[in-house]
Amino acid sequence: MSTGHRILIKNGKLLALALAGIIVVAGYFCLPWVQQQLKIDACLDRGGRWDYAAERCSDSKPTNN
Repeated sequence: MSTGHRILIKNGKLLALALAGIIVVAGYFCLPWVQQQLKIDACLDRGGRWDYAAERCSDSKPTNN
């Protein structure tokens, strides 16, 4: 294997490591947003209404307890 090929392999591994790091960091910062979107979706699926100011679900159908 020539020196040129070794440099390409080393750079390729470094590039893959950098890309993996970027994906992990992006995932870390996107996770709270994704979790909130899933909460909103679950609320709407139950027939509720999402209160963005309070960041909670308010049921459109009151329960009689």
